[in-house]
Amino acid sequence: MANDIFSNIDGLPTENIQMLADRLDTRSQMPGFAKMRDDYFGLMNLRPNARILELGAGTGVIGRAYAKREGFSGCYVVSDLSRSLIKYAEKKASEEGVADRMEFKVANAMTGQGIGEEQYDAVILHTILSHVPDPDGVLRTAVSATTNGGIIAVFDADYEGLVIASGDEDLDSTVMSAVQQTACAQPRVMRKVPSLAVALDLRREHFVPTLLAEAGESEFFMGLAQAVCNVVIAQGGLHRETGEAWLAALKTAVANRSFFGMCPYFTYVYRKA
Repeated sequence: MANDIFSNIDGLPTENIQMLADRLDTRSQMPGFAKMRDDYFGLMNLRPNARILELGAGTGVIGRAYAKREGFSGCYVVSDLSRSLIKYAEKKASEEGVADRMEFKVANAMTGQGIGEEQYDAVILHTILSHVPDPDGVLRTAVSATTNGGIIAVFDADYEGLVIASGDEDLDSTVMSAVQQTACAQPRVMRKVPSLAVALDLRREHFVPTLLAEAGESEFFMGLAQAVCNVVIAQGGLHRETGEAWLAALKTAVANRSFFGMCPYFTYVYRKA
């Protein structure tokens, strides 16, 4: 299992916390990413007054998007282990006028500590399983927190399939290896979700594979590269000169339209028996 910069966000320098928080918010609002999110919102098919819990919700950007859905009158509970991200989430919810339909908890998704005894109509796991040392524990927490007949939605990437290419194969390989070692604890976890779900007696209702890719121009992957590379450098996973050379090569690739980036994403929607 790799190290993961998301496992101890509160231990990062303030500027890196802000960088990651801003990146998480920006990423989730990009059209390709937002479409995947909105698609599984629709597949969950929840009633307007549903109570929803998200584990490892980070900045609460997914919850804010759900709270803005037309007719939603329920409550979306944002939980995360990082107090810094929960504070950011509360601030953003207030700024965007959805705080009255949201709650916020500092909680450990792997153990359930801080979640409380309430059960929810739905639990969302949005890009959390790839960043925790115990994905089985997160799924068990989700099952415990879901009412019988409720929905568990799992969305994440297969990070072994992540490619961000400048065209310099040696440089790309060096940096991508460092990124995967420092920024993703469970790069293949979405391949394991079906077996984990069977063990927990969950019934799969939907499975949606999506390839997010850019060629020539880049918005999504260039932003991802800049945010993650800088944090990996700060964490000692990559020499600064190497990281800066890679980012410069990526900018050149975008300028001459030779850039390429891709990552496979998967959505599972389960129902608890």
